[in-house]
Amino acid sequence: DQPKATTEITNNTNEFDPIWPCTNTYTITALYKYSSGSVHSCRFRYGIDIGAPYGEKVVAVEDGTVICSEYSKTSGFGNWIMIQHKNGKVSLYAHLSAREVSVGDVVSKNQVIGAVGNTSAKYNIGAHLHFELGNSNASGAAGDAYQEYYKTKYADKIILVQAAKKYNQP
Repeated sequence: DQPKATTEITNNTNEFDPIWPCTNTYTITALYKYSSGSVHSCRFRYGIDIGAPYGEKVVAVEDGTVICSEYSKTSGFGNWIMIQHKNGKVSLYAHLSAREVSVGDVVSKNQVIGAVGNTSAKYNIGAHLHFELGNSNASGAAGDAYQEYYKTKYADKIILVQAAKKYNQP
């Protein structure tokens, strides 16, 4: 006999259910695995790029604590923020035009933490949000946020540009 499936309570306070990081834009220009942009063309990459307009608000995808908020010349991230969430998850937000939080700040899900920008000391880039969500590693937050959290949840809103479709075959 096979055990019967049980249903979980949906109001579990320990459930990790991240929201979308940009307030109004759902256009993905590059997905986890291979970049489709001219700067990172055909190289392995982590995270997704969201083609949002300069200055659009960026929000924390879940409750957590800010573990990095800085401008980096060496990483290529420019202004970036990293947040530690429960269950070992980490989110990373890069190329920001503004950072509204500091290391040690406790943030709430949907709290504005910054704004979309085009900051990078390495690359000549247009305005977008580079976003990573996964388990912490040396380079940030390795994980495929699109496949794991957003593909189904925001299926009616997400737009994959042709280049993202070509290289990522979601």
